[in-house]
Amino acid sequence: MTTTRRSALSLVGTVAVTTVLTACSGSGSSSPTPTSPATGSSPTSGGPLSSVPTGFAPGTGSGAEDDVFPRVVNHLRGSTTITAAPTRVVVIAPGLLDAVLTLGTVPVGAAADGAETVPEYLASAFDAQADQLGAVTNLAGTIRPSLQAVTDLRPDLILMSADAQDANSLYREMSEVAATVAVQGTDRSWKQDLLLVADALGRTQSAQTWLETYHTDTRAASQPPGSPTVSLLSLVNGHLHVFGPASLAGSVLADMGVARPGSQAFTDTASQELTPTDLGQTDADWIFYAVRGGRANELTGMQGWSSLGAVTADRAVQVQEDPFFLNPGPTAARVVLDQVSSSLR
Repeated sequence: MTTTRRSALSLVGTVAVTTVLTACSGSGSSSPTPTSPATGSSPTSGGPLSSVPTGFAPGTGSGAEDDVFPRVVNHLRGSTTITAAPTRVVVIAPGLLDAVLTLGTVPVGAAADGAETVPEYLASAFDAQADQLGAVTNLAGTIRPSLQAVTDLRPDLILMSADAQDANSLYREMSEVAATVAVQGTDRSWKQDLLLVADALGRTQSAQTWLETYHTDTRAASQPPGSPTVSLLSLVNGHLHVFGPASLAGSVLADMGVARPGSQAFTDTASQELTPTDLGQTDADWIFYAVRGGRANELTGMQGWSSLGAVTADRAVQVQEDPFFLNPGPTAARVVLDQVSSSLR
């Protein structure tokens, strides 16, 4: 799968402490039922449409102080005892590589859906760890990574998504290899997932400090007069998608207090698919867009694109798909915050 990528923006500092770990694992539970899409239609004014949850998900976490092991971490598939600070972490979900790097840990393996094991925006943000990042093993897909490849890495902690396809089976398999903690793994849960990952690593305070700084910076991001609206749009292998406030990028806009077009006010799903004839519904004062599986002109050459208000005003900005639309993680949120705030000034 080929992704259009551009140079990553500079990012606000991340925690640079690598932790060490060892573990063993526990029982499973069922995942939440996904919600169905719905379309918002009324126009919106300034201010956030919604925000994603910020604290721990109910019933999750260990309650233990940082760097205290053993610790029993309650998570989305049960509870896991982590006996010592981990040293060999494997991540199996979009956004989890982002989360562990932001917390100062370079994993030994990652299940990557894209062309690169480490997306460009993370390689740029963590260039000081370039040698370690280059050694991260690609586990060949987040849907069903190679069990043998995971085993060969001798992990002492595996982080996975409870939202993954056949997650119960994946959790059972991974738990046979090493201590396994399941986060929700959705755009809506990215802040909760950061806290749960940090708890498993014994670094909860680092995650809380990161979130406090991020929220301070989103509140401080200056908005131009007139409360311009912002549209989030992606063409994925020929399919047109818009992103609402429950997406990673949409949640950043909500935290910034940026207004959205009424067609992107839906909150029960991260994105919705539109037909090409609905392209006019994506218009706003600004459009931030990405294209996957093709060239940008497959979107910008669509009938009606050139007549969109944002396009005629030269306010349609092509962005990296990974941080905006694929990887719901904290450093991705920083990329969105930096690019949107700098564009709207």
